[in-house]
Amino acid sequence: AAEPAAAEAAARSSALAAQWAALEREREAALEVGREALRAEAAANEVEQMARLAELDAAWRQLHAERLDAAREEQRRARAAAAARAESERAAIRAQRRQLEQQRAALALQRCA
Repeated sequence: AAEPAAAEAAARSSALAAQWAALEREREAALEVGREALRAEAAANEVEQMARLAELDAAWRQLHAERLDAAREEQRRARAAAAARAESERAAIRAQRRQLEQQRAALALQRCA
């Protein structure tokens, strides 16, 4: 009677061990699925961050280009204004020369008369 009871206990123990091993395999598989999901999420986050960085970089480059364009335009305007002032000064000098030449001619006529 002890032998069948021992055999039954050994069979139950073996069945429990098999169930335990199956549960352990399921647990490991679930853990691996969880780890894979975390890795996939981390990779997706990294891609999203890279995309955001690329957008920020593009925005910064665009802003920098706009600032450079604005500075070049301001420089162009300043040069044009300086050129206009210089031309105006040259015209004023030419007008003064003509006036002086007219005065000199008038004086010469007065001396001759």
